[in-house]
Amino acid sequence: MKTVTIGDILTPAQLTRCRALYPDRARIRDEVVRPNMGAINRRLGQENDPDYLSYAIVHAIGVAEEGACANDNGGGS
Repeated sequence: MKTVTIGDILTPAQLTRCRALYPDRARIRDEVVRPNMGAINRRLGQENDPDYLSYAIVHAIGVAEEGACANDNGGGS
């Protein structure tokens, strides 16, 4: 199993666009992931599924957003 970060999948501009579209997974898939599948596959060195990648991206953004909220609220405890 290969471990990658969201920065391995997306460029900074693509990540910014995904964050603007969050949590709309279908739009992230259609507007960011699918048009860039060739470049994403080359960066990751394997063929990838746009549906799975869009799910993973939404999940990663959600985790990051929750972490940011927890930090803003004194650690969430």
